Amino acid sequence: MTDFAQLGIVPTLHDVRAHESGNLERLEEELRQSRHPIALIVPALASDISSLEKILAELADADWLNSVLVGLDNADMCQYEHTVQRLSRNVKVLWTDSSEMLQLEAHLREHSLGPADRGKGRNVWYCLGATLAADHVQVIAIHDADINTYKRSLLARLIYPIARLDYSFAKGYYPRITNDNSMGGRVTRLLVTPLLRALRSELTTTENGKEADKDSDTYTADPLEYLRFLESFRYPLAGEKAFTAELAADLTIPGHWGMDIGVLSDVYRRCDPSNICQVAVARSYDHKHQDLSSDDPSKGLRRVSLDVTATILNDLNDLGISGLNMDAPDGGAGQIVVGLVDAYYREAKELLQHYANDAMFNDLNFDVATEAACIDAFAQSINDATRSCPSVVSSPSWRTVFDQLPDVKQQLTDIVSLG
Repeated sequence: MTDFAQLGIVPTLHDVRAHESGNLERLEEELRQSRHPIALIVPALASDISSLEKILAELADADWLNSVLVGLDNADMCQYEHTVQRLSRNVKVLWTDSSEMLQLEAHLREHSLGPADRGKGRNVWYCLGATLAADHVQVIAIHDADINTYKRSLLARLIYPIARLDYSFAKGYYPRITNDNSMGGRVTRLLVTPLLRALRSELTTTENGKEADKDSDTYTADPLEYLRFLESFRYPLAGEKAFTAELAADLTIPGHWGMDIGVLSDVYRRCDPSNICQVAVARSYDHKHQDLSSDDPSKGLRRVSLDVTATILNDLNDLGISGLNMDAPDGGAGQIVVGLVDAYYREAKELLQHYANDAMFNDLNFDVATEAACIDAFAQSINDATRSCPSVVSSPSWRTVFDQLPDVKQQLTDIVSLG
């Protein structure tokens, strides 16, 4: 992480001096001087509260942080009250399943402005609305609640590009080393990276649904800016992101596990790549891990991989990519998606050897059979996504909601105040 390479179309802010004494103090002093009101959103489950308490304790001295809002999902009344009692009084809790929130959601749905789906994206969407409703925030950061290796410097480094360097959007990245000394980030390593490579390969060798003649004088390789954009990110599925409140008000967000890719896609539509950056936020990072659930596409990493794949394919389809035809009237897919699983397998198996070598070089545990099982499960998710072509509907932007239903601002503010 101490290189200065600028690969791809998204600027990278590296981790060169983060380990040095005094670096955090310098960052925090400059954040105080920026005078941009800063808010943090933390989507959480009731089971995350122990790790969330440690995160908030680490942030206790972050006097440059103006507000913290925890979005609490899948909790009953007892769990909500227990959460409120355990967290600091300076931390607001938005219980997304409270009777007040369900009434508000019904009101939004009456006007076709409700959240697109239930899941992490819904949690983040409501928290964004509540934060924007306060009208005083200029910089908003989001990170997960289950980070076991959390340091305050993570948030300072994530926010700094927005508050001090005038970027509109920042995405965090870091190495994922699990507590058993293995490579983490399975969905990014074994699904997203080979899938993007496979799509790029298929899209640059297919022209109008037919195989292009690479020897022809008229053949021009088109790597697709969208795929180049996604491939520029070292960790496209990282939950750590920051943006201006102005951009946040315009974002549309998928409600399921495609949220992080969906946000990147929407940022791509709205921002010049030079106004977007990725920033090294930690030298070690670990959080709780989901089971693969290879036989059940409704949960675990199978569900995650299906949502992520569907989001990428739908976004490509929305861009009008020739040969994709995800919305063909007869339910048939274009030539690109027909060969996608095979192309994915080729890319994933090549990467598998690279990961094995990297693990050996860094004295990490690496189980080839386990990694191969993930590839098989993710290939099935890609196959499912290309066959069923599941639609991905994003929640509307909060600018749209507030313009059409101005009363929702006060309702959100009142609901948060109840906590």
